[in-house]
Amino acid sequence: FSNRLTNVENHLQGVKTNLKGVKTDLQGVKTDLEDVKTNLQGLKGNATNLTTYVDGLTSVAVNIQLLAPLFYQYVVGAHASNWHALKRDYFRLKKKSIKNAQTTFEIIITHRNIIGHCIELLTMIQPDKSIAFNASITHIIVNQTDVIVDYAYKHDFIPIDFLTMWEIYLPIGEYRIDEHKHVHIDVNGVKGTQRKGCCIRLLISCLR
Repeated sequence: FSNRLTNVENHLQGVKTNLKGVKTDLQGVKTDLEDVKTNLQGLKGNATNLTTYVDGLTSVAVNIQLLAPLFYQYVVGAHASNWHALKRDYFRLKKKSIKNAQTTFEIIITHRNIIGHCIELLTMIQPDKSIAFNASITHIIVNQTDVIVDYAYKHDFIPIDFLTMWEIYLPIGEYRIDEHKHVHIDVNGVKGTQRKGCCIRLLISCLR
């Protein structure tokens, strides 16, 4: 009987050891599941970022498709120096696609570092052209029927013919509900709206 009791005790000890092993394995499985959960959350975040990136690319692609005929006519074609005609046709094209579009639009100038690179590029392509950029100017509010523009930061008035070649007309108004916008602060009595930067503007700058 004593031997049998010893055997039972040994067997129970083995079962206890096995249960400890099972517990350890379950803890390992729990850790693995937590890692899987973390990885899935990371994948979800990556998927969200990818969706945002794809949406941005789609927006740029739509703008490129819209502007491609104008690029070909004015950049590749014989009217490459007619910057103001490109601006005028771009605005007219945008206006056709927007019901009850207003005639007020805004000119956005890209970041000063990007403009610096564009100046360098354009200087190499057209060394006979005098190209300059005032880094303190960020955006301009303009009226289509007026020949005078108002610099929002400097509050200076210049003829529209003096506008630099990489500026682009962009319609503004209440119909821009699908784009991020915020009220621009009062600067020297000038109020307006400011739009976030976009890659298409750099593309326009380089091609023009």
